[in-house]
Amino acid sequence: MKRLSPLALLAALILAACNNNAPGDGDAVPPDGGSDSAGGGDAVETSGTPDDDFAAACLNATNNSPALCECMAERAEDGLTGDAREFLIASMNDENERVMSMRGELSVEEMSVAGMFLVNASVECAREGRQ
Repeated sequence: MKRLSPLALLAALILAACNNNAPGDGDAVPPDGGSDSAGGGDAVETSGTPDDDFAAACLNATNNSPALCECMAERAEDGLTGDAREFLIASMNDENERVMSMRGELSVEEMSVAGMFLVNASVECAREGRQ
């Protein structure tokens, strides 16, 4: 699976926010009605806690170290709404149908904060030496 940089994820989130159609407003559905996710089950298994889910998604989607992803997960728990955190996890895990559904539920502000979070948290964690 191709890994995305935090800036690539930010760009994707901003584009999603700009095209904030509600599900069913012209969104394409694959002919088989199934997921159009290219990930194909490549998501990393976790214990189910929010920090673990975020850290696993971070490791799955980026070239970040485990220490950096763990630091970002801690910051996501404290600095994002639950929905914004879940949106980022779904985005990093290539859960396209869930992302499309959630983008109609999140405010533009929540999506903007989530997108900026990826950049800001990675820089802050790196400055703390958690690389």
